[in-house]
Amino acid sequence: MAESDPRPVIIEHLTRPSAGRPLVGAEAAGDVPTAPTAHIVTGGVATADPASIRFVKVRGTNERQLFAVTFDDQDNRSWFALLAVERDSDGGPWVPHDVAGGSGGDIPQRSSPWLNLAAQWGQGRLYAGGQIHTAGATLSKVRLTLEDGRELEDDADGHLALFVAEHDVAPASVTIFDTDGRPLTTHDA
Repeated sequence: MAESDPRPVIIEHLTRPSAGRPLVGAEAAGDVPTAPTAHIVTGGVATADPASIRFVKVRGTNERQLFAVTFDDQDNRSWFALLAVERDSDGGPWVPHDVAGGSGGDIPQRSSPWLNLAAQWGQGRLYAGGQIHTAGATLSKVRLTLEDGRELEDDADGHLALFVAEHDVAPASVTIFDTDGRPLTTHDA
């Protein structure tokens, strides 16, 4: 039987040498591009400093889990990432994959609470979550409504919400609740 704790597999995944970021256009010539540029890479875009990896929140089942993780890369940039791990029902080895992540900024500031949602779905699974901007409110929970009307909920602990489901339906909307259970805001997913 494989390891029951998937965190060592995630640490190994995050500390692999990065694929880097290909230089294209004006960047290749040493200039700063005038517009945002998208890049496709194989492998991670950053190599985590193992001592900096923090597991902030986890949700899931014995076969599938979603982790919110923070770390610093070897260039001392801070990262936030959502990583999923899966294994078969026989308890085989955990297999990690990136769901979302980024570096270099705070979540967008809003006038009302907001979940900065990232998600992947398909093949009978959904991974979704992100950081919550509280707008100064004290929050209790977040509800994710899927396009088929099903609802998933998580607490707002740590200003994070994570959702793992055996559905391959896209997220439709997010509702954020105060500590009295009243909805404070609803926004498109």
